[in-house]
Amino acid sequence: MTTSRTSADRAVAPGVPAPRQPQERLEHVEALRRAATHLAAAQLLERRAAASANPVLGDLLRERARERRRRGARILAGLGVRPVRRPPTAPRC
Repeated sequence: MTTSRTSADRAVAPGVPAPRQPQERLEHVEALRRAATHLAAAQLLERRAAASANPVLGDLLRERARERRRRGARILAGLGVRPVRRPPTAPRC
C-alpha cells in the first residue's frame, strides 16, 4: 500500500524557502510594497534636490532621500532580500 504525500510532507532543498501560507504571502507582498514606496520616494527626493537652486533645500532633500533609502533597505533586509542598485539614468528633459 502506498501513501500519498502532500506538499507539506516534501523535504525542502537547502537554501530554498519553504512554501508560504496565503497570509504570509500577503504580508511579504505588503512589506515589498512598503520598501518599493520608500525607494521610489528616495529617487523623487534626489531628483528634486538636484533640480533645486537652493543649496540648503537640496541638502535637506538629499538627507530625506538617504533616510528613505535606509528604511527601504531595512525592510528588504528583514525579508532577506538584497536591493539591486541600478546605475543612475540620464536626467529627464
